[in-house]
Amino acid sequence: MDKIQKILEVENLMRNIFRIVKSDLSNLFKDDISNNEFIILKVLSENSSLKLSDVSKLLNVSKAHLTAVTDTLESNGLILRDRSTIDRRVMNLSITPKGLETLKRLEQIKSEYFINKFQSFTNQELDTLTYMLEKMNETKNK
Repeated sequence: MDKIQKILEVENLMRNIFRIVKSDLSNLFKDDISNNEFIILKVLSENSSLKLSDVSKLLNVSKAHLTAVTDTLESNGLILRDRSTIDRRVMNLSITPKGLETLKRLEQIKSEYFINKFQSFTNQELDTLTYMLEKMNETKNK
């Protein structure tokens, strides 16, 4: 197998793994929130307050999509949306204590999922996988 074929095989494997993980996490989170809602809670937990437009840019999603997703989060009491007092066009988002509790619980579920997935790997295999993923991560902007 030549290098191009190997690269294409890696692409296919990564796509399949991504689909499996996304589906598995969706099933684990289904009683609480969607994957998209989880990601938004994660971003908001790492910042005290963000403009909707900043979250949109950060996640590379449309404002319309983000508005729809945040509608659900707000109605479930997981985030707050406040209009800026300076510019009424600006919508600020922040996570609520209930949102933080939900995120913490789902982070634990996610961690247990990955621990279970990688439990059978040896330390050397985990080191090799980590090295390769770090290498890929370093080239993300090239």
